[in-house]
Amino acid sequence: MTVEWLYNEELNTLGHVAKLKIDGHTAISPQHALTIQDIDAFTTANVKTTSDNIVISGESIDYATFQGLGKQATITDALTERLENKIIPDRINFVYSRIPSDYKVNNSIHPVLNVDDLQASALVGAQLDVNASGIIPPMPNGLRSYKVFKRILDRTKIEIQTFNKKKEIIGLIPKTDHLDLIPLMIKDYEKLDVDIFAIDFCGAYLPRALIRTTVRAIRETRKIKNKKEPKDKHYYLHIFDSASCVKTTSPTTAITDILTHAYGVDSTSGVMWGGGKLDRNKLRYYNMVDYGAYSIGRMNEFGVTAPFQIPEIPTRAYKILRAHRIIDYTNDCKTNITEKISNADQTNNYASYLNSKTRAKEQVTNILLDIKEIKAHI
Repeated sequence: MTVEWLYNEELNTLGHVAKLKIDGHTAISPQHALTIQDIDAFTTANVKTTSDNIVISGESIDYATFQGLGKQATITDALTERLENKIIPDRINFVYSRIPSDYKVNNSIHPVLNVDDLQASALVGAQLDVNASGIIPPMPNGLRSYKVFKRILDRTKIEIQTFNKKKEIIGLIPKTDHLDLIPLMIKDYEKLDVDIFAIDFCGAYLPRALIRTTVRAIRETRKIKNKKEPKDKHYYLHIFDSASCVKTTSPTTAITDILTHAYGVDSTSGVMWGGGKLDRNKLRYYNMVDYGAYSIGRMNEFGVTAPFQIPEIPTRAYKILRAHRIIDYTNDCKTNITEKISNADQTNNYASYLNSKTRAKEQVTNILLDIKEIKAHI
């Protein structure tokens, strides 16, 4: 596995263009990594995916599965089979079995304070069995103890060694209120020569403290100071479960997941879990011109028109909108963002491109302030 930054514009952002190579497969960032739901939406829209997309598969582990992992063969085997069925051949596959911060059982909240050795071994073993491209340590969201983190990481290493198959560890940073744990986690990942990191946003649109702390810790640990750092300091950063826009009842709101590339994020993936009944009135069209997400029933108020027909059936409309959003993201990443990052013109760079996005001005201002703070600590 190798990570190489092809371009990185360090003037006002941490954005970079990177090449990730794993098991003979190559992906170029920035990009939107496809979830199984994304691929389903592409099928509905009759659109083909490109072969360089990273695929994110997995599931949010329910309470019964969590309790039985490593203890009941039927539950452990069933999880492995479900994950196996989600693998997309000839792609880079990140397989993420997500552990929530708590479970609600019979109207009682059960916080996940620990993942025991049997559970951790089962979750790592499942990734090894399905030949995931990298192994994600099964850290619970809401992590509040370094001791718990260390025990799970040690168990992950043991399981990989027992399996006797060389696999890179992906340095997962779960969403946590205990930000002081993050530099400790990063240092332990660095001791294992981890080059791929991931943050779980847990469906949030932009948890600034979480991403700011993580990026700063990675760069401080690696002593990254400028754009001419050697390749052995280059890293890859993925965001799991990122909301695509700010949640609001307003007819227009800011697209946010694509903004994370300014922090040096290489790829993002959307919300994979949950469900419920779709309300067509709440669906949005994502306009890459101004990074605005518009309620489809009120787009005409803003002079915005979708260049494709939006079906009346809610489930079909949702999938069509999702597919075209990803297509537009891909085009923006491959052309505009990549071009601005690799542009030596300091007046026409990535930061200036972000500042042109009128519907995301508040978010861009805050992000650029975060980046200024990160750089000040290096």
